[in-house]
Amino acid sequence: MLVVAGVVHGPCVLSGASVRRTVTDVCAVFHFRPLVDTPPQYIQVADGGQAPRRVDGAGTPCTVLAVRRVDPDLIPADEAERLEAIRRYDILDAPPDGAFDRITALAARLFQVPIAIVSIVDEDRIWFKSHHGLAVEEISRDRGLCASAILQDGPWVINDAARDPRALTNPLVAGEFGLKFYAGVPLQTADGHNLGTICLLDFEPRELTADETDTLEDLAGMVLSELELRLASRRAVAEAHERAELKDAFMAMVSHELRTPATIIYAATQMLAGDSTLLRNPRARELFPD
Repeated sequence: MLVVAGVVHGPCVLSGASVRRTVTDVCAVFHFRPLVDTPPQYIQVADGGQAPRRVDGAGTPCTVLAVRRVDPDLIPADEAERLEAIRRYDILDAPPDGAFDRITALAARLFQVPIAIVSIVDEDRIWFKSHHGLAVEEISRDRGLCASAILQDGPWVINDAARDPRALTNPLVAGEFGLKFYAGVPLQTADGHNLGTICLLDFEPRELTADETDTLEDLAGMVLSELELRLASRRAVAEAHERAELKDAFMAMVSHELRTPATIIYAATQMLAGDSTLLRNPRARELFPD
């Protein structure tokens, strides 16, 4: 699946010269500069001064992400702490997870929408932890959808994106994808950082009732619970390993301490046994009668 600037361009397998031709052609449309010296097994696309993202695409269907500078208005005040929280959960680029996939499938069924997503808003991209009904793993951090939703304390709803100025500039709305409806609830941690969203997408305008909004917020809570469960599990495993290492170190120390006195006593015994003067001492004979 080829995605540039958030616009889906269909499934593709890119390698060798076709990589360079495809990237060059598409980037010309979006005014991005491809790196023509890219090895065949990788694709790198970047604009003027920003570091490129490397995407593995060797002989397999892949996603090309054109990296752009993020609009400063989309960066929350707690951005550094928010990104640190994302790293703490260690979720980015993780393999598919059935628990999250069940939540997005349930959301699509409950709300009767074709697409439901659990997204994580990274530094310069929006990565999809689960994407029911959409064969794309990440898009650029553009205004109007998830990137705007994480700036809110509550739901972010776009009833008709084609008529809503908040979303008109988003490539998924303005481009061929033709998105019309978006509803997202921030995935907010206990310390108040919005990691991403659980969101619903549709190609037809619609509205979200108060009850439906409550349900979507409950689903967001389920996603957070899953994230917390995995974090707690990793911490428990790490603590168990640490305890095991401490136990091994303690046992090694105790074993050394137990061996050392025995060695000293044995050496003293041998010394005494070879010294008849010492053995004539009554106390020495009591300690070493033989």
